[in-house]
Parts: sequence; C-alpha cells; structure tokens
Amino acid sequence: MPGQTVFLLSATGVFQSTWECSLPPSRILLREAVEAGQYFEVVYQSKRLLEIDPQNRLAKNALRELATKGIRHQQEQNLIDDLLRDAQFGFEIVSASALVERRRGETICEHGDHGTTMFLILKGHVGVFFPKKEPSEAIPSKLLFMGPGDLVGDLAFALHRPRTATLICMEDSALLAFNPDELFVRFGQSEVGVPLEANFRRKLLSKIIENMWRTTNYFPGISESEEMSQLPARPWITLLNNAKEEDIPWNRGVIDFKEYEPEFEGICILASGRLRLSDADHMLEGKDYPILTAHFRGEIVKRLGQCQLLEDVKLVRISRRGVMALGSVAYGFIIQRLRENTPAHDRKSGLGTRGRQFDVFLSHHSGDKNFARELKQQLLRKKLTVWYDEHELPPGVPWQASLEMGVKNSKSIIILVGGNGLGDWESEEMQIALGLAVRDKRPVIPVLLPGTGEKPDLPLLLGNRTWVDFRAGFSEDALNKLIWGITEKNPNG
Repeated sequence: MPGQTVFLLSATGVFQSTWECSLPPSRILLREAVEAGQYFEVVYQSKRLLEIDPQNRLAKNALRELATKGIRHQQEQNLIDDLLRDAQFGFEIVSASALVERRRGETICEHGDHGTTMFLILKGHVGVFFPKKEPSEAIPSKLLFMGPGDLVGDLAFALHRPRTATLICMEDSALLAFNPDELFVRFGQSEVGVPLEANFRRKLLSKIIENMWRTTNYFPGISESEEMSQLPARPWITLLNNAKEEDIPWNRGVIDFKEYEPEFEGICILASGRLRLSDADHMLEGKDYPILTAHFRGEIVKRLGQCQLLEDVKLVRISRRGVMALGSVAYGFIIQRLRENTPAHDRKSGLGTRGRQFDVFLSHHSGDKNFARELKQQLLRKKLTVWYDEHELPPGVPWQASLEMGVKNSKSIIILVGGNGLGDWESEEMQIALGLAVRDKRPVIPVLLPGTGEKPDLPLLLGNRTWVDFRAGFSEDALNKLIWGITEKNPNG
C-alpha cells in the first residue's frame, strides 16, 4: 500500500490525539508462539483467530501441534492439560470455551457469586482476594498471585459452591473460560471423549481430597513435624487411588446411613450439598466436610441414621486400605481424630473419644511390642475392642491425658510382663489401673510373656492377682483363660 499523508487535529480539553504502533496480526504472533514453543500463547492467539473465524485453519493446525509436537508448559499439569493436548478434542475445547480479556484492575468474579465456570489463565496475572474481615478495611487482603497455566474456579464447579474469593486482574490478562459439563455433552459418548471425561473427573476428585486434607481436622494436613515425615509427598493422591465419589439427587428424599454401603470399610464424607438429621434439628453442610460414616472393623464403627436431602449432594468414600497406605503414624492419627469427631453430630450428642468404651486396655513395655501387636490381633478376632497405644496416641497430643482416658474407658486391663520388666509408661498405667480396680472392681490381669523367670518379680499390688501364663508362647488354652478374665465368661463353659 503506498504511503499516505495523515493529519491529526486536537482540540485542547476535548480531544487528545495519539499515535501508537499497532501490534502484529494474531496470525503472525501465533506462528512465532508455535516456533518458540510458547504453550499458552499458542492457545491465546489461536482463540483470538477463532473468535473471528470459527474454522480458521491456522488456529486448528496450531492447536493440533500442542499434541503432535509435544508443546508443553513447565508447570505441573492441571485438570485441563490432557484435554487441550488431545489431537482430536483440543481444537473443540478451545472453540467451545470463551475468551475473557480484562484490563488491569478489573474484576473477573466476586466472592459469593454462583460459579459453574472454570478459568485457565493464558496471559497476565490475577490476584485472589479473601472477603474483607472487617467493614473498616478498605480492600480485601490478597491471598494468591496466579499466572499463566493456573486454573481457578475448579472447586466452585466441582462442589457446586459459590465463589470463595474475588479475582482481580493485576495486569492486562486473558483467560479461557469453560464449563466442563457442557464440554462433555458436546463430546458425547465418543471413543476418546469417555476416557477423557473419566480422567478429568478423577483429577477433579483429587482436588477435592486435597482441599479436605488441607482444611479438615481429621486429616494431618500439611505438617513439617518429624512424626509425619514418612507421609507421601502428595498424600491426597494416595487417598485418591482408594476413593470414589457419588452424586445423589435431592429427590431421592432420605438416606439411612446405618444401611448405606454396610460392607464398605473406611470413611464417607459429605463434600457438597446439605443434609438434615431426621432425629434432630441439625443440618450438615458439605462446606464443612462432615463425616457421615466411619467403619474400621475392630477400631471404630460409627454411622449416622436417617438424613433428609435438602439439595443435591456429593459423597466421597475413602477406603480403609487408602488410609492405611499413608503409614502407621498417619493412620493412628486419623483413627484418633475420627473417634473424636464422628459421626458428624457426635460433638452435639457428646459422643466421641471420651464416651467410647473398650473391652480391654493393653499395657506393655516397648521391648514387648511385637508380642503386644499379635495379642491385640488375637483379641480382635474374638470380637473384643482393644485400647492399644499405636492406634490411640496421635502425634502432638499429650499422651498422659489420652492414656488415663483409655484406662478409665476400658472394662479391664492387661499388663504384659516380660523379660524387660515394666517400663515407665506401664508403671504409670498400672497405678491408674489398680486404683480403678479397687474403686470399680475392674479386672487387672498380669500376662507373663516368654523370657519371664519361673518366679516373676511383680510389684506387690500386682503380685496378688491371678496371672495368665504365655511364657510358652501363644496357645488356645492361654488365650481362653485371658478372655475369661476380660469378659468374666469362661469360653470353655
């Protein structure tokens, strides 16, 4: 095009003429992004072209190259990555999504807004703000600073909750906005669409469990304590591998959790929606992640009764195997917290650890732990409930108070006596146990272990009680005598 003469006329106070260099066309910027392997710039410039021409060939080809050439970004994968990189559906996803462009200082969405849309940040940075804590605060406090590749709004979508924060652009920004449900309806039951949807929903469940892990008191959370040093780097992934979700519509009416999945061992959590207890004026809300059932055979079995569905609900079940896979320390911590907090209405009805009764308290020297573990398993097989320190003393909790409560809540006490003698803990347990035995006439049963001498050296107050002899190892006769002492019923008639 030949050069042209252009005259600019400004009127003071009315118009101010400016002359800025125009940006290169999107097609040129897109080619440069593909050549440079700029992941999100490719998506952004492709979407700009598709806004003008939904069948733009250059944009289609560029999006396919995200998969065929392996163009990737450097951050950890988020929920939408697999879908964007799919050679068949990457283009469809970008076409079906909306491009949201905002200037610096503009608000994308506000705390409390209803949200069914997720946002993938393509350009710029977005501030995530909590609501104001005090009316006197001029602005809310910033929580997070998010940039290209970050996904926001995923929990609001997954849990059908209002927005939990306000999103404000910290600089000129562009975001890809989409509703996953609409995308999957668009894909239909295709050969590729079905596994992609399953993978997406699995990742979404991972985000839900991660949020539970970070915010509830029955999971250890993000801890730097030495006790939790053996946890996997991302423990919610360990739980995810043993977890399932279930969406239940409100018109089902009532669920009786005493009959819900009776054979399932693990925990069932209300993740979204609301329930009302039929036998109490008490409502449960998914935002609190309340426990509905906790079933760990031999450890804890607690279930809510009938609940009325007030709206659609999402339940998340995590199996016992998943909890155990976290390791013995975390498992013990979680079991202890479940006893304190489950079912969801226990805090109101006064149940929990303080009200839980055991058939027997098992006291032992640390050197006799292997024998104690095996004895506990033998007693569990006989349908007896056992207080045992490995599963009752979580990290960070004063052990003296928990120990004393365990003794007081047990109908009988076993004190193991081996070649190592009595440890410091065991001596203190014994003093508490003997005091309760005198007051409440509870059985206190010495158990002689392999390595104990022919004439065991027992403390005076323990020596006048009939012992059970396991010095020759485990036997049915010795176990029956022990059960007789615990239950006051002779198994042999």
